[in-house]
Amino acid sequence: CLYGGMIATKTTDKNLANMTASGKRIAVSAVSKTKIILGGLLTSYIVQLIGLAILFAYLTLVLHLDFGPNLPTIIPFTMVGALAGLTLGMFVSVVFKVSENTKDGILSGVTMLGCFFGGMMGPSMKYLTDTSMPIINKINPSAIISDGYYAITSGDAGRLWFNIASLLIFTAILSVISIAILRRQKYDSL
Repeated sequence: CLYGGMIATKTTDKNLANMTASGKRIAVSAVSKTKIILGGLLTSYIVQLIGLAILFAYLTLVLHLDFGPNLPTIIPFTMVGALAGLTLGMFVSVVFKVSENTKDGILSGVTMLGCFFGGMMGPSMKYLTDTSMPIINKINPSAIISDGYYAITSGDAGRLWFNIASLLIFTAILSVISIAILRRQKYDSL
C-alpha cells in the first residue's frame, strides 16, 4: 500500500514549477493547482488500485491463497491503506525540495523504517517498539496497516476500526499540510 506513494511523488512532481516545464506552465495558468494535483492523485489512486487488484488476483488464482471470508473486509481496508500511501508520497514531494530520485529514496527510507518499527522485518522489533515507545507505531502507517490485517484475520472489529480511523486521520493530516504548502508556493521567476 505504501509504495504507491512513489506514483503520487511522480504525479505531484510533474505539477511543481520547480521540478518540470509542465509544472511551470501550470503555475502561471489560471487553473487551480490544487484541482490539477488532486486530479492527478485520483488517477494515481485508480492506477494503484488496479495494481493491487492484479496482486490479489495473482495471490488467489496463481498462488492459490485462500483469504476465506475475510476478502470482503480486506479489500476496503487495502483501499484505505493505498490512500494513505498516496498522501505520504504527495507529502514527501511537496515538503522536500530535492531531485526526483532523492524523493524516491526518502520515501523508500521512510517506508522501510516504518516497516522495521512495525515488526515486518521481525516481530521482536514491534514488541520492543510497542513497549518502549508506543507512540511510534500509533502514527506509523506501516504498523497500522499490518495491524489492521492482523485484526481482520483475528476477527477483532474494534481494533480494525481503530486502524481505519488512524489511517484516515493520517491521510487527512498529510493532505491538509501538503495542500497548504502547495497553495502558498510562489516563484519570483519561472
